[in-house]
Amino acid sequence: MNVIGSNEKTSNKGIPATSRNGAPVETVALLKHCLEFAIKANEKKLYPFDSVNTASGKKLTFKDWSDRIKKSFEKNFWITGENNKDA
Repeated sequence: MNVIGSNEKTSNKGIPATSRNGAPVETVALLKHCLEFAIKANEKKLYPFDSVNTASGKKLTFKDWSDRIKKSFEKNFWITGENNKDA
């Protein structure tokens, strides 16, 4: 996702090939998809894990993590006319 140009002839050396403006939403959406995949694989006994331990030592299930993302996704990524300079 973060390809840096390397061609001096085309004057793109050291310049990102694409804008990274959408990277956070893409990354969170990918995480949500991966969590859903892990949940289903665990339910089918194809993946032995159903959670992670947080830095504070608490167990966070993939289901709870996925639900947290779902609950906060629009609040954090929805662009309205008020906060979108291009709208």
